[in-house]
Amino acid sequence: MLARCSLVLSLLVACGKEGETAPVADADADVDTDTDTDTDTDTDTDTDTDADTDTDTDTDTDTDTDTDTDTEPWLTYDWSFCPGADAYTGDDGWGGAAIATEGAVYCGAWKEERTLDEEYPLKAVLKVVEGTWNLPIDKGSYPFSLPVCVRTGVDVEGPAAETVGSTSVTTVSFSGTTYTTITGEQAFSDDWTFGHTFALVGPEGTVPEPIPVDGALFHPDTGAGLVFTLAPPGVPSYEPGAIDFGACLDPTWTVDVHHVTFDGGEISMTLRLGDNITQTAPGAFVQATGTLDGVAFDVREYFQLVYRPDHHHFNRHFAVVFDAPIGDVCALRIEGFDPASSNGSLVSTAGCDLVPTGTRTVIEQSAELGGLP
Repeated sequence: MLARCSLVLSLLVACGKEGETAPVADADADVDTDTDTDTDTDTDTDTDTDADTDTDTDTDTDTDTDTDTDTEPWLTYDWSFCPGADAYTGDDGWGGAAIATEGAVYCGAWKEERTLDEEYPLKAVLKVVEGTWNLPIDKGSYPFSLPVCVRTGVDVEGPAAETVGSTSVTTVSFSGTTYTTITGEQAFSDDWTFGHTFALVGPEGTVPEPIPVDGALFHPDTGAGLVFTLAPPGVPSYEPGAIDFGACLDPTWTVDVHHVTFDGGEISMTLRLGDNITQTAPGAFVQATGTLDGVAFDVREYFQLVYRPDHHHFNRHFAVVFDAPIGDVCALRIEGFDPASSNGSLVSTAGCDLVPTGTRTVIEQSAELGGLP
């Protein structure tokens, strides 16, 4: 309920602002334009978070090899198990519409009320099946099902729709603008509950503009927004134990890098953060690199990077699950990281379930905050 109320409040405040850019998939590009005149072998390795376009003009006999390791992992998952268009329940005569693109993928967002141990099993990725899905805009209640699919692990299919859901429509007009809220739930397998809220905006007396479903929650150009939730058995959607889905990554989010040197290793953790002056800002824990007992690691998989902030990220708590155990260590926990302090974090080794198995003495820590994406 909090997430839905916050969305409606944001719409009332932000609707109609000009010059803002809605969150979209990363659209910037690096262009390599090197001209080689030798006979060497060039190997370019990109470790950034954008898309690379090589336009090398070589006048020699070298071989250029670009090795990109920055692919957003959720876009590479196998979504072939997702339902087809027949999973949609609605009416062709409804005046509203949600237009889902290929990039309609949303990641479970962290909650400051949870612990690291609670965050880990609640990591999930949601995909809305591509297509145009009509939405009701007249007040009332209606049968409604949106075709979606969920992953709770790289190779793990999550709960799926079991019955037809329902939705209710409310409208309010203010200063010549009508705000239409469409909200409802649907029973999923294993007693999970999928929740949806769409907020459409348009001039009073007209059909509201369709809402893009493209990986972003809020569209400042129109004032429209959406919320998706997934609640475990017996957990209301407004409780901390429910999953709120948000943007997996926004290209406008700034870059915070956290460094910790400890007995037997070091780690650098990259956090992308958005802006929010009233709530804890959204973001994504996107990379952890370093060494442990002489073995290097570089983790970028969403399901292996766990983060939980204190309010407004004043203190930050991380966990990293390695691709493969390093010795008898499957994961590292870095807790209580204060970006304003040169020490104070707690570093623990852990099993694959994040249960601590030991501690490592922290030597020093530092942070680079607010970097450009």
